[in-house]
This record gives sequence, C-alpha cells and structure tokens, in this order.
Amino acid sequence: MAAPAADRSQEIRRLADLLSTLEPRRGQRILAELLRAERLIDVYPLELLVAGLDREAGFAGRWTRGKIVLNRSQVESRLYLPAEAVLLRVPLGATVSAFALEGGGTPGYHLFPGPPGHYCIEIGSRGRYRVLLGARVRGMDIVDAVHVWVEPDPPARG
Repeated sequence: MAAPAADRSQEIRRLADLLSTLEPRRGQRILAELLRAERLIDVYPLELLVAGLDREAGFAGRWTRGKIVLNRSQVESRLYLPAEAVLLRVPLGATVSAFALEGGGTPGYHLFPGPPGHYCIEIGSRGRYRVLLGARVRGMDIVDAVHVWVEPDPPARG
C-alpha cells in the first residue's frame, strides 16, 4: 500500500537529507546514477533532486533550478481534458533528460517530443499535477516545474 502524499514527501526530504550528509561527490554520483536508471521505485529521482536543491543549492553538483518551460503562464492558466496534449515550449536547443509527476501516483501519462522547441505531455486522469522536467540547456543541467490542471470532459448538453 502506498504511503499518503505527506508521508511520501517527508520520505523524499529525508532521502535528500541523507544524501547531503555524504561526501559531496559521492552523493552527486548516487543521484546521477538514479537519474540515469530510468526505473521507478516509488520515488522519482527528479523529486529527490528537487528536494535536495530546496535544501541546498549545490546539492546536485551541476544541476540547478531554472526556466525550461517558456510558456508556463499559458499552460498554468487553463484546464486540459484527460489525454489532451499539453504543449510545453522549451528552448530550441534543450534536451529533456528527466521527467516526473511530483507526488507519484498512476494517472496514466506520456511525455513526447513535439515540433522543434516543444515537448507534449498527456495526462489521463483528473487532478492538479506538478510536472518536473530536467533538461540540458546551453551546456547547463536545469530542473523546472509547471502545474497542469486536468479536468473531466464537460457534461453533454441535450
């Protein structure tokens, strides 16, 4: 049985605290391996990276917070239907290397490249999601977040 969201976020903060007690290069190598693993074990490595950056700016070595989603205000100001493609505008040279829905869960989702300078995300279940993206932009590894609201189909009019 999954832990409640509050317990889960506390666990992620505790993991970030634990990694920060290690010799910096060792903690950064562990985090880098988790990001490359492409496996989920109830905790997205990107969530751990964000929790660590919340704690300490140099937590993740070369990773830093920054802006990847250039159309954030447009994305966050509207409601999307389940499985509707949400177009995220990113810097043209950005290479998205990590993605997560903060808080876990299994709403059914898919992130895929769109036209040049864009990525698309589809989320299959109703809710408010904080989408975390990690990308290499102009030689820098940056993590960003954007909120996406997904609502059910409007009622049919008869």
